[in-house]
Amino acid sequence: NNENERSTVDFLLYLTGDNPLDASDVIDLEAARKEIQKIRKFASEYLDNVDENVVDLQEGKDKGEHIADLAMRSALYEKHDFASFRKISYEKNDSIRSLIYESIKKNVLFEHDTKDEILELIDAFEPETFHAGETVINQGDDGSKFYMVESGNLSIRITVMGTKPEDPASEVKVGDYSRGAAFGELALVFGSPRAATITATTDCKLWSIERTAYRSIVHQLRYEQYEEKNAFLKTCVVDGKRIVDILDSDQIKDLTIATKLDTYTEGQVILREGQDGDTFY
Repeated sequence: NNENERSTVDFLLYLTGDNPLDASDVIDLEAARKEIQKIRKFASEYLDNVDENVVDLQEGKDKGEHIADLAMRSALYEKHDFASFRKISYEKNDSIRSLIYESIKKNVLFEHDTKDEILELIDAFEPETFHAGETVINQGDDGSKFYMVESGNLSIRITVMGTKPEDPASEVKVGDYSRGAAFGELALVFGSPRAATITATTDCKLWSIERTAYRSIVHQLRYEQYEEKNAFLKTCVVDGKRIVDILDSDQIKDLTIATKLDTYTEGQVILREGQDGDTFY
């Protein structure tokens, strides 16, 4: 109806605003996260405004959509995604490994990774050198690498368009990078253009990881963890019954995907009597 049509337009205007379609305004992973949150909010609000009759028409598709949903989520754990990948490890001493670890563990991209997972990724970081005046990445170029600075200094510059079409564009320095800094993480998850130009102001040594290596290593680790968790869950017993006799195969797959590993030191409290519980162990 017209009310819904107006709502859709309003939602789309809210979602896009004056933002560039190439997402060049998304300059880091935190900005990307906020953009995704905005899109999800839009989707939720839009669905809340969709006429209930439209929803009713979809009821006959529930089973097929459920199967498609399972297939999509399970695809994250399929071995063929990384079967042909062979990890190349680059030699680095303990000091450099520690520097890379401390630099990237606080990055939002790696915040949910375990220490062992991050160490696996650190193996694949490759050394690169740049001389003073050389450009590491150019604003607008497609990016495929994430960098960490071992030594040297780099400038961060962005090109700003004039307020009028006839005004020339200007380059503005917005910051610097030095030892321990990391940049370019969006290249590991998106194919979006680089949001800034990074130039070496002194001779620099960087460590980088390429998108294909990052994704393949992560997928391989997730697959191995999935297989281990799935095998373990099938041995579990609940109220005297094997879990495979309680849940069907799709439910066990869902449970496997949702399950995560927690570790506790001796004497550490896992749960307390009387507290509200929302976790199954």
